[in-house]
Amino acid sequence: MALFIPVGVIGFQDFLDSLEPDTGLPTMTLEDVVRLSDNGKNTTFAQITAYDGERSDWTSLGEIHYVVDFEEYTLTAIADKWHEELQFLELTRKGTGEKVDVINGDVREFLKNK
Repeated sequence: MALFIPVGVIGFQDFLDSLEPDTGLPTMTLEDVVRLSDNGKNTTFAQITAYDGERSDWTSLGEIHYVVDFEEYTLTAIADKWHEELQFLELTRKGTGEKVDVINGDVREFLKNK
């Protein structure tokens, strides 16, 4: 099967974006991450999956991984597969690879130190 896309009519990234289904979920912002951090241990996996991201079920490990890419950051959440209890939540700065634990770390300080 061949796919013909006229040059100049649609950008390549626009074409790739059109292949991904629209989830209808909002895009995460840094303000959202700060609110999650302020929630601390009361943050739930459902609060994370309320944002547009990619879910992977790791049955052999009994985990669900949910990754949210936005702006210059990636938020990675891991939850127990059977109870969907949040076990891990980390924010990574894409350019440098620096990371902060969103539940126990100081997200505000991390964001100040770009």
